[in-house]
Amino acid sequence: MKPTTQQLSWIILSALLFACKPQVPVASSEVLPPDAPEMQIEGASLQLLTKEPDIVTPTGLQIDRENRIWVIENHTHVRQEDYPGPEVDRILVFTAYIDGGEEKTITEFATDFVDGMSLSFSPEGKVLLSTRAAIISFEDVDGDRVADKRDTLISLETTERFPHNGMSGLVVSPDHKLYFQCGENFGANYLIRGTDGISLKGKEREGGSLYRCNLDGSGLERIGTAVWNCFAMSFDDYGNLFAVENDPDSRPPCRLLHIVRGGNYGFQFQHGRDGLSPLTSWFGQLPGTLPMVAGTGEAPSGLIYYNQDRLGKEAKGSLLVTAWGDNEIQYFPLEKNGSSFRSEAGSFVKGERNFYPVGLAMDDRGAVIASDWADVSYAVHGQGRIWRITNPQNEEKQVGLSNSPNKGELINLLNSPDPRLRQESADFVVQKKADELASFFSSKISPPAKLNLIWAAHNAVMSETEFLLEEALKSEDELLRAAAVRMMVDHSYQEDESFYLGLLEEDPSAYVKREAIYGLSSAEAFGKVISLFSEKDPFIHTAIMETFGKSEHIELLKKYAKNSASEIRLGALLCLRKSGAESAKEVLPAFLKDAESENRLIALKWIAEDKLGDFRQEVEEALGQEKDISSTLFDAYVVCFQYLDGNFNQKSHFMEGDEHVSRSFYKRQKFLLAAAKNRKLNYTIRSRALSGVNPDHPNLGVKSLQAFSVEGDTDFAVEAVRSLAAKVEDRNARSLIQGIAGNKQKKEEVRLEAIGGLARSAKIDEKSKKTLLNILLDKRESIAIRKEALRSIEALGDDPDAKVWIADYQKFLPNEEQRSSADFWREQGNKEGKATAGERIFFSSRYECSSCHRINGRGGIFGPDLSKVGSNADRNRIIEGILDPSDIVTPTYTGYAVRDKSGNVTVGRLDKDLDSKRSLQMILVNGERAAVAYDEIEEQKMLETSLMPANQHLRMTANEFRDLVQYLSEQK
Repeated sequence: MKPTTQQLSWIILSALLFACKPQVPVASSEVLPPDAPEMQIEGASLQLLTKEPDIVTPTGLQIDRENRIWVIENHTHVRQEDYPGPEVDRILVFTAYIDGGEEKTITEFATDFVDGMSLSFSPEGKVLLSTRAAIISFEDVDGDRVADKRDTLISLETTERFPHNGMSGLVVSPDHKLYFQCGENFGANYLIRGTDGISLKGKEREGGSLYRCNLDGSGLERIGTAVWNCFAMSFDDYGNLFAVENDPDSRPPCRLLHIVRGGNYGFQFQHGRDGLSPLTSWFGQLPGTLPMVAGTGEAPSGLIYYNQDRLGKEAKGSLLVTAWGDNEIQYFPLEKNGSSFRSEAGSFVKGERNFYPVGLAMDDRGAVIASDWADVSYAVHGQGRIWRITNPQNEEKQVGLSNSPNKGELINLLNSPDPRLRQESADFVVQKKADELASFFSSKISPPAKLNLIWAAHNAVMSETEFLLEEALKSEDELLRAAAVRMMVDHSYQEDESFYLGLLEEDPSAYVKREAIYGLSSAEAFGKVISLFSEKDPFIHTAIMETFGKSEHIELLKKYAKNSASEIRLGALLCLRKSGAESAKEVLPAFLKDAESENRLIALKWIAEDKLGDFRQEVEEALGQEKDISSTLFDAYVVCFQYLDGNFNQKSHFMEGDEHVSRSFYKRQKFLLAAAKNRKLNYTIRSRALSGVNPDHPNLGVKSLQAFSVEGDTDFAVEAVRSLAAKVEDRNARSLIQGIAGNKQKKEEVRLEAIGGLARSAKIDEKSKKTLLNILLDKRESIAIRKEALRSIEALGDDPDAKVWIADYQKFLPNEEQRSSADFWREQGNKEGKATAGERIFFSSRYECSSCHRINGRGGIFGPDLSKVGSNADRNRIIEGILDPSDIVTPTYTGYAVRDKSGNVTVGRLDKDLDSKRSLQMILVNGERAAVAYDEIEEQKMLETSLMPANQHLRMTANEFRDLVQYLSEQK
């Protein structure tokens, strides 16, 4: 594939920015720049292999057996009008950058594609590329290192065009299957089509899904669903598949996932991109969904399994992950957990605000190669780097296969920690020493080496494969045994169900049991595995659902749905839904009345997600019978009513009542308001409901709020007062707030909320000002009351009556040395504070945190929802987010300044949920929307700093800062 005339013209005009021509010798820098990232692993060091103009905005990369670096150079990701690069992406090959020796060259291998995401190699040496809309195979037929044959293996048909929520995460399995994902795609319908005519539909409003096919694009099948956008996938030494999800919007952390057949990972686009719906299962908290292996840093984009000892014991046996948004490469040591894994992140490489790692690969010396986007700009920008992470004391290249290796040499190579050397050696044994295959398998080789021999024999279609699989089942290594069972099931080496039932009874390993379940089919077998739902292993539950959640088992499942054990009833319910059979829905009325609340919740989830309107009356009756209802179950009822009574907007893919459609800060108003007024519900639920109701809702009047404020429950009264205080323009509301603030008979927490509310009206209402002054003059008032009044009086600014009090308040502020010390604020933030005081700070008009952020439905939509921030970020992360808002800005909340042809400038963030082909949709700081016609845009710039105001903490006392951090950390 030769460069087009347009590309050649661009290369000439832009040589200073991107000097890169086919087969051009180049030089690379040997000296690290002063702002280079730092290694966090003892003994490891960093090399800068190349940078712009030789490589710009790189994404996926791979290393071939000649140690050449293959990398996608992306020129189309969120491309701006003034970007000078080509209008297509390309695959570049960097030769001699790792080994040195021969002259360094850069070759353009392929081009004429857009939205390039991931690279891989097929076993026969073809280059596989995933773009947003296609998986393409490139082949160099004539050996000139330029692709001259191109075939589309998989195509994606959809109306959506955003560059990175389509296909990506490309990887080839050891048994020669092609795995990839299609992301959330803004919840739009899509069709994925293979080369043999098989096509699979992506339903509207669902999450992303994982797929596999044969290497020629045939045999397409879906293997998992309900993911976000899995940018990268990797297999470990035992054929276990892992993936990382990029960008979870308001619900960090991003996730490292263990991918299994039939896995449901809990995210559906129809529940909103913020991840806060009670029907979203980000942590695997809902039955039928799977948990993450670990939470990763922000925007993970690359993933490899690393089992060599070249880079220290920390990295060995770990998954390496690039955290783009955290300027970091992390490592995740795998720990067995039931029939899956868990891990915690360690820091591998940490950089500054110019290090944005994307892709990862490994060379033949065990060094790690990383592509680097090099700039915070989400759009392509003309910068880029490629790094090599190595250990200079352990750099020796492993010797590969000789022309005629003896058995000892082959055994040594089979025991190599390098998976490529193991597989090459296994392939050699199968091809050249097939008569010795059994001997090699029984020799002193590692379990992963045995598996490499099995894969080699299978890929060569050898009859000995079945024997090797049976031998593997005798191993003490449970992961090898489990991998052998997976091969038997996937490739039909064993079809006798009694064999798998025997494994379930005799093998103690949860991994083996999980894989054996996929080989079952009969009613007798279901009776033996359904009890496993009482064991809390969701991966085993998934295997049961995938195996028995089929229409032919409907009557059997209905029988078990009446079992006396709640776990067995739940298992049957999950299988019934998985079946997709119409008659399966007959069990739902009974489950809405189930004695176990978790079972009722799953029934509500089914009704809501499939919008089963015929069951609305039963849902309403079920809610009426609830007594001590949990907040999670209550939220599920609310969402269920919303789905049953509303319609999805076909343009935005969101349900009526969501802020994305109504352009309001609030959603599900009708149902929340009804719950707030429902005295049969407990106060925890009523408070939660009231917090989510727009204070200006036409059916939430001052009289209702006044009645709420005197019901007796403190938390409910505080919510009512907070809503009253928001009605600044309403004289009656102001009068009530003034009365509550000055009434010493009221509970202190309620008065404190009212006093904080006076800050909103003190400038426009003389009585509000006087109420504050009277409180300050009354020395009988408690210290807490007077401090709250001091904080509120500052809203008066230069008012002469307030100056002396403002001066008193400022005495509580840290001194200049403390204010300028980040360590001082970190120390204060790590002390225990008072969450109720922090809540007032968050919702106060002084700091206006809630003008941009929401918690439990109350607040703005300009910034991320913080309702679950305490479960997603540790205390230190919360502190750093306040001290330096620009340190980590996720792509969704990146700011833009747009100037139109009339000179008007609009500053805000892009509103992807109201995408338009004619206008650029934006959300402004006050939560309102603005649309700027594309043909009127003169200039559009991405802001380098956060839209969140910096240095808000400098206006706080140490106690206020401590209290705010405490409140946020408790939001879980």
